[in-house]
Amino acid sequence: MFLKNSTSFATKIVVCMVLFAGIASSQQPMSNMERGWATDMWQTVASDIRKNYYDPTFHGVNWEAKTQETKLEISKAATMDMAFSYIAVGIFCALFAGVSFHGSRKNC
Repeated sequence: MFLKNSTSFATKIVVCMVLFAGIASSQQPMSNMERGWATDMWQTVASDIRKNYYDPTFHGVNWEAKTQETKLEISKAATMDMAFSYIAVGIFCALFAGVSFHGSRKNC
């Protein structure tokens, strides 16, 4: 619906989340290796969205700025759960870029 090739994109997301779900614990601080995994996962997701999103202008959302903002949030995340939540928000912002919710047109 939102992506040109959403099946392969969705598959990648599910595989990444399953692979890293067992590693993450909400109470344990993130190691440098885990932070690297989360950053790599975000870069892969962001790149796939950039290549496959149906509107190359992202309805006015500055995708490069959002990508860098999410990367910075991941670098400051205390746990893998927090990093995953930043990735999820980044994906949400891409999929619903510029969409109006209850009359409000707020970009991510």
